[in-house]
Amino acid sequence: MSNPSHPLSVRSGSMSKSLIKRRSLLKALGGASFLAAPVFRASLAEAQAAPVRLLVLYFGGGGMPGSEYSGFTFDKVFSPLAPYSSDILLLQNMKDPQSSGGVDFGHGGVRVALTGDGRGIEEDVFAFVPPGMTSIDQTIAQSVGKNTKFASLQFGVMSGGGISGEGWDPVSIVYSNGAPVTAVQDPQTMFTRLFSGGTPAPGPAPTGSTPEDAAALAKLKALAAQRRSMLDILKGQVTDIQGLVGSAEKLRLEEHLASLRELEKQIMDPAGGPGGGPAPTPGASCAAPSLGSGTDFPALSATMSELLFQSINCDSTRVATFQLANSGSQMVFTWLGQNTSHHDMQHAPTPDLLVAQTWLISQIAVIIKRLKDTPEGAGSMLDNCLVYVTSEMGDGSSHTNNPVPVLLAGKAGGQLRTGRTLDMGGKARTNLSLNLANMMGVPLTTHGDPAWITGPLNLG
Repeated sequence: MSNPSHPLSVRSGSMSKSLIKRRSLLKALGGASFLAAPVFRASLAEAQAAPVRLLVLYFGGGGMPGSEYSGFTFDKVFSPLAPYSSDILLLQNMKDPQSSGGVDFGHGGVRVALTGDGRGIEEDVFAFVPPGMTSIDQTIAQSVGKNTKFASLQFGVMSGGGISGEGWDPVSIVYSNGAPVTAVQDPQTMFTRLFSGGTPAPGPAPTGSTPEDAAALAKLKALAAQRRSMLDILKGQVTDIQGLVGSAEKLRLEEHLASLRELEKQIMDPAGGPGGGPAPTPGASCAAPSLGSGTDFPALSATMSELLFQSINCDSTRVATFQLANSGSQMVFTWLGQNTSHHDMQHAPTPDLLVAQTWLISQIAVIIKRLKDTPEGAGSMLDNCLVYVTSEMGDGSSHTNNPVPVLLAGKAGGQLRTGRTLDMGGKARTNLSLNLANMMGVPLTTHGDPAWITGPLNLG
């Protein structure tokens, strides 16, 4: 039976959907609000339309269509996405205009991909960053981010560090007011940010090593040393949740808490260490999986992908970027049997580059599948997402950015008609920024370099 004195209490054994208001619920739950989203998803979905979330999934090194462009198709680099083609709108013949010197940006396109601004880039060299330059995800987050704990989150896997001595460092695809926003590449840091129960400091999106991150990580380590659960710190708020639920929600809550506590135990257990334990059941909990670490790219990718999913699953943010590698890195895909670095393969291309790029897309497919497999309302969570997949180059073997790979997955809450391929006729990629903003409820008429933008694309 619910607590009649609680401001959000219900009068019967089942949830009174008309009384559940998202903001009131999250305010009442405080630091434990991340526990509520999966438990109350059905009730919240009926009380208000499910929100649209923007996920930008970037992969370094290009889509490599081949020496003669015949379109990005699901039988080449994008083959891991073929099972989800009905959920994808594939945009052909999009480009980033050349620099003022008449050359393609190559690796320098990392800065261009989301900002739509190549001023100051000449043949991979970042001469300067225009003052106030902001990537489209941050422009959107400034408007919609007030509704969630984090305005935006930046996830990265081997995404930092450029080529030393060559005058550039393509660390981030995200910029805010002229400054790069670095992706978090350490799973434990991201875990503490998401699940510590703390409140982030106000201001722009944080980078990967803020004082708040350090404090949260220290708290997690202290709890591990004491063999205590993070849930113990949130016991009062958990009690509040129990006072709000009816019989169906109470069962979901008990299952959710049990799953969360077990996963937390696996992560915090010093004896077990990172990397052990089973992965969580899709949609079952707002919890991180066991943590990969070090230079194990596949383990890091799996862990960070799960953390990205849980940030959306728990409604911690509605704007997130995932930067998977960067084309200037010297990383070697050893688990694929390769012995040449990612960057060197692009300057002396072999069939290995196609294998490497296809593997990167397979990691993106994991995220899309996770969203598609999670029920929400009458469909899936993917139906209420706008997933933007792109790279800084089209053909990494020739460093060209005409065309660049662009696809949209998910239906953006019914705004996007998928299962199609459209020819954009060579229009600049930055025009798509206007479509992304508009579908996220942010009216925008210009973005990036004014010389490049002509208006939103016709996606009808």
